[in-house]
Amino acid sequence: MELHQRFGSLLRLAPNLVSFDDPRMIPEVYQKCVDKTTFYTPAVMGETPSMFWTLNHKDHALKKRLFAPSVSHNFKHMSRFPGSSDFVD
Repeated sequence: MELHQRFGSLLRLAPNLVSFDDPRMIPEVYQKCVDKTTFYTPAVMGETPSMFWTLNHKDHALKKRLFAPSVSHNFKHMSRFPGSSDFVD
């Protein structure tokens, strides 16, 4: 691509669109285990932030693991409650 030749391997084309021509950059661009910035702190109310507003990645992952079964599309856990599957859409 002409833009990559002119400006380099990593380009920000729009606020939510990046382009890179080197597959080795994928882990750098799409990191999974990073903490959120303090940009998110205004939404924190109280002493304990919710799962959505937790800045530390490890704390967020723990809260997510605890919460995930309740919103999972895998309803095998519903078998613990006989008759409850009738109410699940």
